[in-house]
Amino acid sequence: MSAQQKTQAHDYYSVLNVTPTATPLEIRRAFRELARRLHPDVNPAADAAERFAAIARAYDTLSDPERRRAYDLSRSRPAGPSSRAEWKGPSMAQMARHDLHGERRPDPAVPADPAVRGLDIWQTVQLTLREAAFGTDKSIEIPRHETCVQCRGSGAAPGAAVRQCGRCHGTGRGPQRGTACPRCRGSGNLPTVPCALCGGRGRIDVVEPFSLRFPSALEDGEVIRIKNQGQPGPNGGPRGDLHLRIEVLPDPVLRRRGAEVYASVQVSPDQAREGMQIDVPTLHGEAHLKLPRDTADGATFTLKGQGLRLKGKWRRGDQHVTVHVAAQPAAAPAT
Repeated sequence: MSAQQKTQAHDYYSVLNVTPTATPLEIRRAFRELARRLHPDVNPAADAAERFAAIARAYDTLSDPERRRAYDLSRSRPAGPSSRAEWKGPSMAQMARHDLHGERRPDPAVPADPAVRGLDIWQTVQLTLREAAFGTDKSIEIPRHETCVQCRGSGAAPGAAVRQCGRCHGTGRGPQRGTACPRCRGSGNLPTVPCALCGGRGRIDVVEPFSLRFPSALEDGEVIRIKNQGQPGPNGGPRGDLHLRIEVLPDPVLRRRGAEVYASVQVSPDQAREGMQIDVPTLHGEAHLKLPRDTADGATFTLKGQGLRLKGKWRRGDQHVTVHVAAQPAAAPAT
């Protein structure tokens, strides 16, 4: 690899053929185009796996706003002897981990490369309308992977050799975003003798309880992102993120649209004709509504301030009540 290629390999924008001012959509499109051409399953070139791993690393950084911001700051620092962007090649300890056949033996004393993040976890959480409106403390179960305590994530039995997966080039990622490599099953390694505890996967499936305070004014379909609570990365890499998609369950009485709440109530013909006071359910409890005389079927009334206060807003929305007048019972036939 030439000096120019080494420099470009550490410039994530050059790797994806985009400018430093590229939008997230442009970065995503560039990655997808390169991934279709460079994935080892479809590209027979000898360096396809290496180039695919490079674009995967670049996209992992540039697709995340916080990591991209940190990367941009590191690019703006002047290069020096301590610059982290300087390419130094493998250390003696890392070289000692490879045997004559190019296979790598796990060495707990040498820290793994943390560049490859684990996969994100997406899960749907169901909330009642009131829980979504006012927030709630909830414990949910998250199925995810934990690093195998016996092989420490390498997937190899004690003393067995490990070689890097040629299909994903050690990233553990499949051709589609968010999927694991089908060959190494997400570990990034192919052990000669698999670990007896995890079967060579380098991880164990667990289901863990996760307690979380859900904020107020959540919308149906909204996604809450919790950093570093996803799957662990290959070879000891950092965890991905946990994404919780909110599903608001239908309420038997109330409906919500933004800060506004809607309800339908049924009244008797006498209540509508005489203009009586009725009790109306709201998110905040029962409220009184005084009907005018001769209220028509389908009339709508507004209860001020009985809706929701959205994030960043100082006032509540209103509740809109539609009145349905029950049909007058038919008179009994004369005998």
